[in-house]
Amino acid sequence: MATERFVIQPASDTKELSVLRHPLNLLDSSWHVASLSQRSGSHPRESPQSANAGYGTTLWLSSQLLALYLTDLYGHGSKKQNRKLKAVELGSGIGLAALVLASDVVATDLPVVISQVLEKNIETHLELIEMLVACRLPRISGIEPGKIDVKVRDWTVDIFLSLERRDVGVVDGALQQARELGFACEMIRTRKLTKLMKKAGVFCTAEPHQEHQSGRESCDELLLHKINQQRRGLGLWDGVEIWRLQLKPDTCGKISRQLEQYIPSAI
Repeated sequence: MATERFVIQPASDTKELSVLRHPLNLLDSSWHVASLSQRSGSHPRESPQSANAGYGTTLWLSSQLLALYLTDLYGHGSKKQNRKLKAVELGSGIGLAALVLASDVVATDLPVVISQVLEKNIETHLELIEMLVACRLPRISGIEPGKIDVKVRDWTVDIFLSLERRDVGVVDGALQQARELGFACEMIRTRKLTKLMKKAGVFCTAEPHQEHQSGRESCDELLLHKINQQRRGLGLWDGVEIWRLQLKPDTCGKISRQLEQYIPSAI
């Protein structure tokens, strides 16, 4: 573990790294750095399942941006920092978002992804997770694991979806289906995400202490310059989106009754 401030590279430039060093607390003055295992590409002797798992065993741009947004929403210094979080992550990959949340998280993925990268990354950083929880929850950091809370089932918890819009039809179709099921779908504004990246000084092309011709050229200007220089003429964050989905209150009862037909009453 180290506490240093350094330039973060976009995930599209780090997929070939077997070990990716990445900060977990992006908006804090102290950057807690994790060393995350990755596995890119395939070996001739690998099964098709293992080869296809390469999509889930490296970091994606959308996951990077989601981690930054969750840090701002729930991390140290936020209005919600004293909440004890509980989350389920579908498709956890190398585990960055789960580590950023640093709380009660069920991280799920394909067996091959879990065995190759996810399980190792979580186990390696258990002490770091405990430290981050203690920083964010100073009043309740002594809560013992395994405590059972009895609460009314809540179907209105926020669902965060990070994606890279590769197929417009697939994405729009999925969101429309969610709306038809009674979910309110809100895309986090690009302005908000850009502001967070600027605040964190993320993806600058030069070291923070380095001066340029203007003498005070900002990381924001460097970021814009890098985006303009991306290969194939596409912006670095072109097509990356974060959505917040929440079941509308007037549909909760109906959905709850439908789901409870398949859920044992003892749960």
